[in-house]
Amino acid sequence: MNNRETYQIVKENFKYLDLESNYKSGSDFPYITDNLNRLRDSIIKLEIIPFLQEIIANIKSTALFTNSGNTISFDISDYNQINKKIDELRIGLFYIIQQFESVNELENESTLAIKLPEIKTFSELVKIANDFKKAIEIPLLDSKIESELDIKSAEPGSIWLMVGVGATVAINLIGGIVWSAAVIKKKKAEANIFEAHAKTLDLKNEQIELYVKAQKTQLENLLNAEAEAIATEHYSHQDPETIERLKLSITTVSELIEKGARILPTSNSDNIKELFPNYNNLSMIQSAIKKISEN
Repeated sequence: MNNRETYQIVKENFKYLDLESNYKSGSDFPYITDNLNRLRDSIIKLEIIPFLQEIIANIKSTALFTNSGNTISFDISDYNQINKKIDELRIGLFYIIQQFESVNELENESTLAIKLPEIKTFSELVKIANDFKKAIEIPLLDSKIESELDIKSAEPGSIWLMVGVGATVAINLIGGIVWSAAVIKKKKAEANIFEAHAKTLDLKNEQIELYVKAQKTQLENLLNAEAEAIATEHYSHQDPETIERLKLSITTVSELIEKGARILPTSNSDNIKELFPNYNNLSMIQSAIKKISEN
């Protein structure tokens, strides 16, 4: 796990590390706490970071984890013990966030952070590089957006590339492609599940083939619709060759995501972040076609 991955996990969970409580005087258990399931979930997600495991083990030994429930009343001793340990964790995580953000001057609204999938040979590296060319460079050239692709740096650990594209509108285009790729990945997974289920039913091979063919047709129609929507939103032209190249870009990114690749903006703008999918919850992603058509 490298610094960027650590930072992302910390950033996502830091805001939930709060022991929300109300005080009720005259009770043996005066601290009434809420949203404990969310707090526990965030602490558990942080446990993947090696140097946090000791302090998290200490937190998990407190009444916060030895009791269950989303709302619990604690006595003064338990409450103070839990609150102290969570404060210690928050202080350490705040330093990690500040340190990472202060040293990453390359990050701005026209930069992408790209995590490469696992690579074992130079041949795989060449293929992945060519895939990212189809996924990012070719769509930018097709779009005629004034952009400048520039690989700024690579981070140690899991390989992350910092790639500048020169303009926020270029980031918007890439966000659209990545979002559509995640939608296609989800639809492929659903089609595979459907096909596996169909084979368990008492159906003739011809019927199964018809179901599978219908699924493939639906997937192709969705891919075409996603490509056309992106071209309408970001391009000044929508000729068939452009649509086909966009479909290739979307399919390529979908396959890269399946292999473990990640494409993220480095901007702190929520509007830009929302253009890219949540890779931890891809099963819930919805197509942006309707949203685009309403703009």
